Amino acid sequence: YTHHSLCFCLEEMSSLFRRKTEDIVNFLIVAFDCGDYDYEIITRQPDRIKKTCLSFFAGTTPSFMQDAFDEKLVSEGFGARTIYAYGDKNRNERYEIPEFTEEQKLAKQRILKRILELTTLFGPVKLAPDALEFYEHYFQKILPFGRENDSPKLDAYYARKNIHVTKIAMAMHFADSNEMVISLETCEKALKFLNELEAGMHQA
Repeated sequence: YTHHSLCFCLEEMSSLFRRKTEDIVNFLIVAFDCGDYDYEIITRQPDRIKKTCLSFFAGTTPSFMQDAFDEKLVSEGFGARTIYAYGDKNRNERYEIPEFTEEQKLAKQRILKRILELTTLFGPVKLAPDALEFYEHYFQKILPFGRENDSPKLDAYYARKNIHVTKIAMAMHFADSNEMVISLETCEKALKFLNELEAGMHQA
């Protein structure tokens, strides 16, 4: 059993797309789909990554997003695999980030301990029967007839919303559980989370 599950964070997304953008985007698409990545050039040994699963968090500006789509730096395939959270103002105003409190430092240690625990889990993850029924009803009876956001800019995103909501539900579930079955309550929470983001997602 092998896998390469990774996550990274960027303060500025544009730093990732400065060189060989097409190669980077192709890699990220394969990584999102948990596929095998092969990259070969004549002058060196090929890069091969098996069963990769990659997520990343990044911030950026509206101007970069405009340039990225206008100049085709970001493809529709990449856009479909991305969850955009848009904000038109700062959440709070301050001169500098304050020092972490003791409570925050302890919280970080709990998170790191939890991540280490998750590396010991093994096997397939499934939805509880009522959770599966809930998602089937939503994607077959509700979403086709009324989206949270009708903007055509989100057509590709909505085509993959079933994957997005499943991944969000898994992240929420494993924050505090080692069970390999995701509950209906968690699935409802994941869908609510995405629905709230979608209202302004087209602005990103």
